Amino acid sequence: MSASMTVEELRLNLKKLGLDSTGYKPQLRHRLKKAQAKQSDVRQHGASQGLDEEEPSLEMRYSWKPEYDTFLVLDVEATCERTRRYLPEDMIKQKKSNDKGHAFRNSYDYPNEIIEFPVVMLQWIEGEAGESDEEEGKRRPPSVEVKDIFHSYVKPSWRPTLSKFCRELTGIEQSQIDSAPGWPSVVEKLYSFLNEHDLLEQETASSSCPMYNTRLRSGVTWVTHGPYDLRDFVIKQSHISSIVDGEPGASTGKRYPFLANKLPPFFLRGPLIDIRRATPDFLEAERLCKVSSSATSSRPKVDGGVVVFGGHDGFQVVSAPTGRSPPPSPPSTTPPSSVVVTDRTLEGLLRALGLGEFEGRQHCGLDDTKNVARLCRELVRRISEISIPNLKAKDQGKKEEEHAEEELWRSQHQRCVRLEHSCLIPNTKTNKLERKKWPWMSSDGESIRWPWDAETDDQEREEALEQERNKRRAMAGADVK
Repeated sequence: MSASMTVEELRLNLKKLGLDSTGYKPQLRHRLKKAQAKQSDVRQHGASQGLDEEEPSLEMRYSWKPEYDTFLVLDVEATCERTRRYLPEDMIKQKKSNDKGHAFRNSYDYPNEIIEFPVVMLQWIEGEAGESDEEEGKRRPPSVEVKDIFHSYVKPSWRPTLSKFCRELTGIEQSQIDSAPGWPSVVEKLYSFLNEHDLLEQETASSSCPMYNTRLRSGVTWVTHGPYDLRDFVIKQSHISSIVDGEPGASTGKRYPFLANKLPPFFLRGPLIDIRRATPDFLEAERLCKVSSSATSSRPKVDGGVVVFGGHDGFQVVSAPTGRSPPPSPPSTTPPSSVVVTDRTLEGLLRALGLGEFEGRQHCGLDDTKNVARLCRELVRRISEISIPNLKAKDQGKKEEEHAEEELWRSQHQRCVRLEHSCLIPNTKTNKLERKKWPWMSSDGESIRWPWDAETDDQEREEALEQERNKRRAMAGADVK
């Protein structure tokens, strides 16, 4: 495939192959490249089996492969303080008269610094026949497996001392942070990790800062629980490091020229799948696929003197009286209710997919990431299980016509693609991250405008006691009333 092909040429070639021709140029190129690779596999498979190139097997023609073959699952941990209400310095006087909580910006505006950066790398594995298979030659469904794990603690550069609240929440000790590398060093190590696994585009030789301008290659995407990890925490950390670690004359500023941009490298900007959105979307798409399949299978068929029709209790077979056939009972027109996932926490999503309870310690970055990876693997497993039609009945009874078997493969493939687009395609825009701003960012970008001192253990204890006293007062007042 020529690298100079235009969008129109790419779409024309995709249409000739009967594939989806919508999307941006990188997506079209990846889709066409994958289709051409599949055709090459089909020809090689046919040659090895002594088959004609014009007659590849149905399995080779309609086997499902996801558009994205590598998923980088991420869930960072960052510095935090006990929940308080904050205001930018220039807004304090304006809002002082209104002391209600909703008038204040909340803790999302805090200048968080990343203290734990774990990545679980999931990669697509083709299904293969094995000795444990019940039927000889039967292929296992494809899946995604953990290929490697990247993990590093990160030493904050602005406020390197963790608050008691942060230590208790994340389980990270101050000693682990004190001996950890800084953010610029961690980004460099992550870059090497991704490069070793061939997950980056080729570097541009003319670029003055290749690491900053390098993107993830086609077929690779980030997966997070919520958009905050890449959209907020990585952006905040890059801005803070550009000020503290990249100040003029600092050695780190010379070692890591990407800090001068005040933004993360392009490979840390997406594409991004938000699993919190993807899981409910998949469950709804799965429900609609079942409704569609049920409606198709409920059409009446006449076989000899028997009318076969579907009802609310499944398929039924009724013998027709001599001379006339009774009208089939109408199928149930009431589809299953829409899937509503009200609890979109990690625990709620795990339960929604039937995966049980959270494994590990909550708010431990690595454990959180592994549980997000469980969600991702389960979505792929559910799709891949229907990618291979069950043709067992064909061998037990009368053989189906060839076109009927092909229709079965085609419909299963379309169903897989529909489900894939509901959950395994990037669903969160990351193309405007450079516009993301917080009140503590100065207009010149050279300072952190945060008027509050770091929280101390004594302050946290006093605040906790004050919250407890307020709670008791409220309860006492309710009893009096």
